[in-house]
Amino acid sequence: MVGHPKSDEPVFLPFDHGEFPDFVSRYPDREFYCGSLLGGCGKRLSAKRCTSRKCHFAHHPPVRCRRTANNESSADHLYIGQAFKRWLQQHGQRDATVTYDLIDADSGGCVTISFDRDRRTVRVQWDRMEWKSWLAARKNLNRRTRGKADWVYGPDSMLAHNEVDAADYALRVQCRTSGSTREVQIGTQVPGHTIEWTTLDHCRLADGKIVTPSLEETTTASKCAAHVPHRPRRRRLQPLQPLRPLRRLSTFDRSRSN
Repeated sequence: MVGHPKSDEPVFLPFDHGEFPDFVSRYPDREFYCGSLLGGCGKRLSAKRCTSRKCHFAHHPPVRCRRTANNESSADHLYIGQAFKRWLQQHGQRDATVTYDLIDADSGGCVTISFDRDRRTVRVQWDRMEWKSWLAARKNLNRRTRGKADWVYGPDSMLAHNEVDAADYALRVQCRTSGSTREVQIGTQVPGHTIEWTTLDHCRLADGKIVTPSLEETTTASKCAAHVPHRPRRRRLQPLQPLRPLRRLSTFDRSRSN
């Protein structure tokens, strides 16, 4: 983390030693910390340039840190929270705030971005959550925001298929390394299709909801289908039955018919 131990601004140290000078030039104060939002100890770190192995951050001795996740994805929840905050601010939501709830067992670990005077919410469900707890949380959040809450599901949430069943689609999120940062990608999951991935700058905010390009296409297709004129179903004609040959009248029948 940059600045102080409780910062939510992550920093990505490139593994290649050739990129190290450019990295440190962007952070002249070199105030790097083992952040508490990463499960770290809060102590100061040093950026180490290595030629025989990956560049990395190192604690100052003595080391008494219990942080278990140290891979490149360990700060993805922070990249995601900051990406949503910037995106919302670019869409006029200057009061967007981010909270990280990564400890409470009932939440399963989530990132919550609130905006529009706390009347709109994006909840990123990061880890797995009990199904009944998810149902209750989804109901409560929808009630509080009057249906203007977006649930976005991380790779390990195991709940996206439940959202598809409930809302006909689910928003997904993942991060990929891009240069000296982690790029946040948004996915759209709909029944019978693979997840379509894009970035937030290709999405728009409509009535407090996230609209991805895939959702735009789905909505347009639905509107077009609704305006197709209804063609009456053609009635299937029954085949004509063959005429029965007339019975030849006998002398008795002819006398009765007169």
